[in-house]
Formats: sequence, C-alpha cells, structure tokens
Amino acid sequence: MKAGDECIIAVKADNSDDKNYPPGKKQAALDFCYHGGMYRDVWLIGKSPIAITDANEQNSVAGGGAFLHFDNISEKKADVFVNVEVGNKSTATASPTVIVRIKDKGGKVVATMKQKISVAPKFCNHGNATHHTPDASSLEPESPYLYDVEISVVNGGKTVDGGILHMGIRNAEFCGKDGFWLNGKPYHQLIGGNRHQDFAYVGNAVPNSQQWRDAKRLKDAGMTIIRAAHYPQDPAFMDACDELGLFIIVPTPDGNIGTKTLVRRLVHENTRQIIRRDRNHTSVLMWEPILNETRYPEDFALKALDITHEEFPYPVVL
Repeated sequence: MKAGDECIIAVKADNSDDKNYPPGKKQAALDFCYHGGMYRDVWLIGKSPIAITDANEQNSVAGGGAFLHFDNISEKKADVFVNVEVGNKSTATASPTVIVRIKDKGGKVVATMKQKISVAPKFCNHGNATHHTPDASSLEPESPYLYDVEISVVNGGKTVDGGILHMGIRNAEFCGKDGFWLNGKPYHQLIGGNRHQDFAYVGNAVPNSQQWRDAKRLKDAGMTIIRAAHYPQDPAFMDACDELGLFIIVPTPDGNIGTKTLVRRLVHENTRQIIRRDRNHTSVLMWEPILNETRYPEDFALKALDITHEEFPYPVVL
C-alpha cells in the first residue's frame, strides 16, 4: 500500500461450531451466549517506521510493547519499572530516545526517565526506565489512585510514537489462614462474582459507556473483585475497573480440551496473549491459566503455570 491508494478491507466472521477451538463445546451446550461478528471497536493504525511494538504481534516472552511493573512497595515509596520495546522497520540504524513521564492525579510530573537506544534495521530494542518514587500513593478499592505514564519515542528531534498508560501501585498477597493482604495490611473479605458481557437487545455489541456503567453498578453493589468469565473482556471494562478500584481475575478462554494436542496448544497460546494484553491493568489481581469446570491432565496444568510465570515474571499480580 502507498499513500493515496484506494483500498478495500474485507473481513469475514464465521461463528460456526468448531471443536478445534476453545470453548470446545457446541454452542447449544453452552450456558452463555456465544455471539459472533465484530462487536467492539476496530482500529486501523498507521505507524512510523520507528515505533513502539505490539506485545502480541512480537510474540516474545514477556516482551513487546510497554510493560509496567513494581518492586519494594511500601506505604510511601515504590520502585517503578517501565520497559518499552521500539521496533525499526526502516533501512537504516536509528537512535531514538525513549522518554517516560509519570504524572500524579493533578497532572504534576513526579518522575521523568530518558534513555537513548540503538535499533538496527528490521530489529527491535528495549528502553528500560527505572525510577524510585518517594511519594507513591497506594491503590485500594476504597480509594483508587492512578498515575498517568506518558511514553514518547523521539527520533531526529521529532516525536514519532507514544501513548499514555494508567498506573496504580499496590501490593497483594494471600497469607494462608491470615487471609488476603493488600499493601502490607490485612484486607477485609473479597466479595465478587462472574461477569458476562451481553445485554438485552444488543447482545455483545455493548458501547464503551455501558461497559463503564456496568462496572459502576457492580462496585455500587458492594463487589470488590470480578471474574472475567470466560473470554477477554472489553478494554473499556478493564479501564473502568482500574479507575473504580475493582479487582479482576483474568481467565484463559475455557473449553473441553480432551486429548487434542492442537486445542491444548491453542489454550496455552491464548494464555500468553491475554497476559500480554492485560498485564498493565492495575485491576488484574490474579491470572487463571487453567480451564473452567473441565478435567485436564497434570502436565497441562503445570505448563499453564510455567507460562504464567514466564509472561509475568514480577510480583504484585498472583
């Protein structure tokens, strides 16, 4: 394609039963609607030859795109890590600078990180920014606090790519008989339920505003945690949970794997992809890499566990 060309993009959606793909059951046997077609936002994105990569497109373990994570979290400070992968599709080596600015709720810049990297033609390289945040505000369901992480890629004096991620800092762990601890303190009981995305009259074609209202209703009902059953939730719903302080359990798409090697491989691949997609959401409390209400062999479960640790090799998410 060249600038000025007239193009037609044709997309065919097939919602027929196919036992080779999760959920692995006939639609008539499912306990929820399995709608098909394009029912969420669809974007066609043009990028500079030098740009931030896409995590799933790159298909590298815990790589691609931007990855936020934390360590040494206390009530007043935290170490913030921002990994940004930049790709170069041009024919010459580039030396872009990755700039990260962290802003508090009021828009004040509380941290700035810069790193110049060298990216060979047709290759990628990482800019790794680390900052010790002395005035970190912890996120809790009762008082969700999000920072803005502004990422820019500057090449030849021009900003060629960038974006904004929302960042919440919190530490969570389950301490056996002592229960769930949040930010170093015992937390009261987690109350929640499963959430399906379909609504009357519109099926799954739910506008972003309704995704937000649905999350608000669940929060107002007293819930603190939602299990995203059984498919990737709309990014608008994930964003709403970040802003409202709802925790999420993210499962891999469920199904009946039986003995099919192909389906097992696809389930593991889906697990990698969902972690790469949702890894920067503060709302994600736990990954659920095994299958829903389904028998599976031990080696399948252990592989799923290994994949989860490979794709998210940091603390904070369980």
